[in-house]
Amino acid sequence: GTPHANANRSRPPNVIIYVIDGGGADLMSLYGYNRRTTPNLERLAAEAVVFDRAHSNAAWTKPSTASFMTGLQHSALGGFRDWGDQIPEAAPTMGQRFHAAGYQTAVFTFHPNAGRGSALNRGVDRFQDRSGPGQTHEESSRFLQAEFWGWREAFPGSPYWAHFQVTDVHEPQVPVPPFAGLFVDVERRARFTGRPPAEDVEAVDGWKQQVGRAPGWERAERGEMSLSAHYRETLAKLGIDRIEVYATQRALYDETKAHADPQLGRVVGRLK
Repeated sequence: GTPHANANRSRPPNVIIYVIDGGGADLMSLYGYNRRTTPNLERLAAEAVVFDRAHSNAAWTKPSTASFMTGLQHSALGGFRDWGDQIPEAAPTMGQRFHAAGYQTAVFTFHPNAGRGSALNRGVDRFQDRSGPGQTHEESSRFLQAEFWGWREAFPGSPYWAHFQVTDVHEPQVPVPPFAGLFVDVERRARFTGRPPAEDVEAVDGWKQQVGRAPGWERAERGEMSLSAHYRETLAKLGIDRIEVYATQRALYDETKAHADPQLGRVVGRLK
C-alpha cells in the first residue's frame, strides 16, 4: 500500500482467552438459568457476541482445551486417553501461532491439563500452571489476575495474547466468602462434603465420600461407564435421597460460579 495507507493501518489487537474451567452454560443466568450466577458476564454479553450453539469437543479439561487451542478435533490430536498424552508437535497451538506473529504470549492457570500436561507451554513467554504458597484452586481467578497484571507491568509492550483458565468452579466445589452459604446452609453442606459446619462439631461421612468409595467409581471416572448411572445406582443402594444430593451439588456449584463471575468483571473493568 501507499505510505499514507500504512500510517493509518490499525495496530494488531491484544487478545485474551478467558476460560472458566467447568463453567457449564446451562447453569449461567446469561443463558436463562433461574439463579443469578453470571451478572457480570451478562453485562459483557450486552456489548459483545454471544454464541448460543457452542460445544465442547470433550467432557473433561485436557482434550477439550487442546481442541480449542489447536482448532482440531479430539480424534485428530490422537485421542487423549491417558494423563501423559500431549498435543502432537505437528499441531501448532494458538500460543505458538500468536508468538510467531510477533505477540507477547502468556498462560495463567492452576490446571496442568490446560498447561504443561498438554504441552500448552509451547511458544509461551510467561507461563503458570501451578498454584503458589497459600493459593487455592477455588480462588484461582484472583491470584491469576494478579500474575497477569504483574506481567503487563513488567512487559508493557503490545500486542499480547493471554490465556486464562481459572478453576474457581472446578471440582471439588469449595465456595468462598461472601458466596459460601448463599444457596446451601452449613448443615446440608456438611452432609454432602463431610466437612463439619463448625470446628467443635465432629466430621461426618459425607454423601460425596460414600459415592466415591462405592465399587465402580474408578470405572466411571475413566469413562468406562456412565457417571450419572453410578451415582443413581449407588445412592439407591445407600438409601440416600438422590434429589437432595443433586440439588446440594448444584447449589454448591452455583456458589462457586457466583464467585467466579465478579472476578471476570474485575478484569474486564480494569482492561477497559
